[in-house]
Amino acid sequence: MKIISVIGTRPNIIKVAPFLNAIKNLNNQNIVSILVHTGQHYDENLSNNNIKVLEINKIDYSLNIGSDTNANQIAKTILSFDDVLINEKPDWVVVFGDVNATVACAIATKCRGIKLVHVEAGIRSFDNNMQEEMNRILCDSIADVLIAPDEFAVENLIKQGIPQDKIKMLGNIMIDSLDRHIEQAKLMDLYNILHNNKVTETNLNIKNFYLITLHRDTNVDSLEFLKLFIEFLKNHVSRDTFVWIMHPRTQKNLHKFDLWNELLQLKNVCLLNPVSYIEMLALQTKTLGIITDSGGIQEEACVLGIPFLLLRENTERPLTLIKNGGTGILFGTDVSEIQNGFEKLKKSRVTPFRPTFWDGKTAVRIVESLFAHF
Repeated sequence: MKIISVIGTRPNIIKVAPFLNAIKNLNNQNIVSILVHTGQHYDENLSNNNIKVLEINKIDYSLNIGSDTNANQIAKTILSFDDVLINEKPDWVVVFGDVNATVACAIATKCRGIKLVHVEAGIRSFDNNMQEEMNRILCDSIADVLIAPDEFAVENLIKQGIPQDKIKMLGNIMIDSLDRHIEQAKLMDLYNILHNNKVTETNLNIKNFYLITLHRDTNVDSLEFLKLFIEFLKNHVSRDTFVWIMHPRTQKNLHKFDLWNELLQLKNVCLLNPVSYIEMLALQTKTLGIITDSGGIQEEACVLGIPFLLLRENTERPLTLIKNGGTGILFGTDVSEIQNGFEKLKKSRVTPFRPTFWDGKTAVRIVESLFAHF
């Protein structure tokens, strides 16, 4: 039995690690496991560093696709991955999440008539302007086995017309990685994390802080959004401290809009380069709350019991919101009103929440499911 697993971005790396471990722990000589990295994320901090800390020992194929428009990136990946399929002739291809690498390799797989598994199937934002939403819908429509993380996702797949015998609610594989590394993360020293990843010289003697991560184009490609967000931070110079992890896209646009120097002058903001996965967990365990537009951080914060303010108009992970038992507030993108949202964040009283099967054993259930279908 030959299985190809596909990664392309930082979230894929976090999701594939427990799956590869589950296969390895079977110690079955009849299983051949192959890992393909498309190279959609190629930044050292977003890609290679996380491959190391998550103990992924070997990448069999590196496609080196790199950055491009969505259409070109998907087209290049299809062509390049098709060569891998011709060479390896796998029994199964397993794709994770909703990035361009995911949908491109899914399409190539089904064009070759090979069985396809989609892990994290069924999540929906219902915003067709998001490239990720198109990728999710396409992957789910052609997959042979759909691994759903929760009951919302199962319901979405049924509404899409997916046969129920293809759908398996086996939990959230991101939480497998969290459970494996959380104790290591808790032991990490905050000062060292800040020192090792700092963008500029800044105050590193931080105790109480709020964490910021922003990367979505609807936010960070907007001059108005970034200007108003910096104004919000300015208004808290004497009250609150923030640690802002800089996505390459965000930093690029802050320079482009001539806002970078203005941000550097804020003494209450510590700017970090992208941190490793375990460092990110460590920062989450030490923060008072999170301002983010990230899907993965929603899930991690929910399980860790950390309040978060989601700067998006929608979310494909509704179970992580306070109204559904989680820890998050869906705020929107009107940063002119962000002070109100931040006050709600500060007043939030939340506890850790684990939905059904978010128990760190999802990868084992996925592998068992594959054998049942083989």
